[in-house]
Amino acid sequence: LITTQDELATVRQELAETQAELTTVRQELVKAQDELADTQDELATVRQELVKAQDELADAQSELATVRQELAETQDALAGEQKRNRALQQEFAAAQREAKEREINAQQEIATLHVRLDTVQKDHEALKAVYAELGGRHKEVSEQFSLVLEKLVELS
Repeated sequence: LITTQDELATVRQELAETQAELTTVRQELVKAQDELADTQDELATVRQELVKAQDELADAQSELATVRQELAETQDALAGEQKRNRALQQEFAAAQREAKEREINAQQEIATLHVRLDTVQKDHEALKAVYAELGGRHKEVSEQFSLVLEKLVELS
């Protein structure tokens, strides 16, 4: 009888430890799910920023094309007016520099966002692996819990 009570106490202790570990694993699982959701939100934000930067690049390129077209039309119309032509060429050069600068800035921003996207995707994959590992651990602990519970029932 004492041995059975000792075994029962041991099983109850194991059950309490297993329940505590199961609670910890569940908390870690919830935390990992939260982090995964945060990473997915950040990934969506980065993708939106990337689309915005690409739109800005397209706008800058379109503006550059428009400026070039306007210059060509102006040069055709004002072939005889050299003085005015020089002023327009200076305006074009300034506009072209500005548009080129915007294009370069947009390309740099896209490159930065690609790096950030890669980082976020790697973090996302790492969190998915942690989530999968915790899921497996949760299963193992649940199985241990069931075995301990069965043992407790047998001893009762």
